[in-house]
Amino acid sequence: VVKRKPINRRSLIHSVEMFGGKITEMGILFVGNRQINYQRTPKVTIGGRKFIVDFHNEIDAKARQALKTLGMEVIGAGELKTLVKELIEANFSSLRRNGTIVLGFNDVLVYRYDYMGYNRDSGQLTVVNLKPDTAPSLVNLLRSYGVEVIQPEATGETFGRDGKGKLRILPGGGL
Repeated sequence: VVKRKPINRRSLIHSVEMFGGKITEMGILFVGNRQINYQRTPKVTIGGRKFIVDFHNEIDAKARQALKTLGMEVIGAGELKTLVKELIEANFSSLRRNGTIVLGFNDVLVYRYDYMGYNRDSGQLTVVNLKPDTAPSLVNLLRSYGVEVIQPEATGETFGRDGKGKLRILPGGGL
């Protein structure tokens, strides 16, 4: 079982994109005599609602008010994480957080995931991770048992030099 680190900015941004949100990370918005740099404070659009994500708490009250008149709400990383959770809950039923997945008749896989539920559109049992921390070999194993995995794309460094990750299955006594 792998311990999970707190979710970071890049993972939050990718999570929004995984569920149909739009991210703008390039450009500058001029509001009065202030500049909102989308590289530091990206614009996020979810379901027609627009947000500026102030990861570093650097947007002052005047700029916040000016953005509000433009129909944009300033939020922090915690509020963005809540929005991502709402997006996930809207797309999946019977949603659970972290647990044990039972594979087949005798196999038990202890696997830490962010969310697991049934996709409302397809009915597919799906695991949703906000970070790309499930190795490709484990993703393939889960798919062979009919469990889909959704997570941001991983870089080669995520799973070691070869980019393949490692999965070791230990024999057990079954249920």
